[in-house]
Amino acid sequence: MGVWHNAPGLQITDLNMAPSNYFIYREQGKTLQDIGMYQRDSVSVTGVAEPEQVPAMVVTDGTLPLLGVPPMLGRIFTKEDDTPGTPETVVLTYGYWRHKFGGDPSAVGKTLIVDGKSRQIIGVMPQRFRFLDDDDLAVLTPFQFDRHKVFLGNFSFEALGRLRPGATLEQLNADVARMLSYCYE
Repeated sequence: MGVWHNAPGLQITDLNMAPSNYFIYREQGKTLQDIGMYQRDSVSVTGVAEPEQVPAMVVTDGTLPLLGVPPMLGRIFTKEDDTPGTPETVVLTYGYWRHKFGGDPSAVGKTLIVDGKSRQIIGVMPQRFRFLDDDDLAVLTPFQFDRHKVFLGNFSFEALGRLRPGATLEQLNADVARMLSYCYE
């Protein structure tokens, strides 16, 4: 399910996710199985063949598992990949893997330069993978938010979540209200 907020006092009905809320919901939520945050991007890829600008998605480590499509090769992001200061990683989509590496399985483990950062290719998504309505993505990279440096605000990210078995939207809304009232006191 998609996750948006309402701010009636500001007359805002569809407010996106902020990193601070993401961490709070993930750490203190009782009704969500997990939550993921993502943002569409465009990145420069160099280091293999001709340089190119390609469509990308930046995600938190919980995002891809929520979509329920395991990688075809390698692995997807873990909490470690999502942690600042750890080695930079990237997951390729099937189409981009075929385009850039000719479908060679040994691409996993190689290095790709994405926006000037050397990133290890850790996985390839299967051909059937679609990120919601985006079917033209080339690469996926992890956010690396520092939990201790995020601040209240910056509601500029998309989010999705999965309810725990047996939980309802009403329970989720009450859970979010509980967490937000504690945060914004």
